Amino acid sequence: MAGLTFHYTVDASHVHAALVCTLSGTAGNWLGVGFASTPGTMVGAQAVIGSSAGGVLLYDLYARSVAGVIPRDVSWQTLQGTSFGVDGAAADGGAETVLAFSKALVEAQVDGLNADVPIEPNVRPTDLIFAVGPQQSLGMHAYNRRIAATVWLGFLDGAALVDPPPSPPPSPPCSPPTPPEPLDDFSAHSGDVNALRCAGGLAAAK
Repeated sequence: MAGLTFHYTVDASHVHAALVCTLSGTAGNWLGVGFASTPGTMVGAQAVIGSSAGGVLLYDLYARSVAGVIPRDVSWQTLQGTSFGVDGAAADGGAETVLAFSKALVEAQVDGLNADVPIEPNVRPTDLIFAVGPQQSLGMHAYNRRIAATVWLGFLDGAALVDPPPSPPPSPPCSPPTPPEPLDDFSAHSGDVNALRCAGGLAAAK
């Protein structure tokens, strides 16, 4: 979607992300980034939603309605480094709205894991959904204000960055045979054939 940019990095435990919106007429409107359990599907996803009124929280999406967008219990609000606001430094001179957060790759607490699909950046792609609200308070988004994407959050195109195995050491050079002493009489020569064998080749004694 033109005017909507998703920036991210990952480390061993978190994805650190920022959703930047420069769409005309949307300054300060709520933004959402969802981690879908089914590609392109809102229902069943977990979403990070930011708004000027509600701040930045982690939600479960149970239905395609405002009533089905439920913030998680405080014990499962595991986001870090959250912020939401409007910056007047867009490239075109207008305003940009920025939602920033760090989300755990695996959502877990002392009593165990929850039902979220783990984010595995270097194992498989992550199914994402994005939405931009028509107003600052959380509400229904327009059909043309949402988009889905499947992204490798780790290695480029999912290709593991593995160093190739080292090359084997070169074979030692084959030492040339010691030349025989000059002979006055050919019949007196008793050359050793093995001394003339090199890397599978056989040189004929003269």
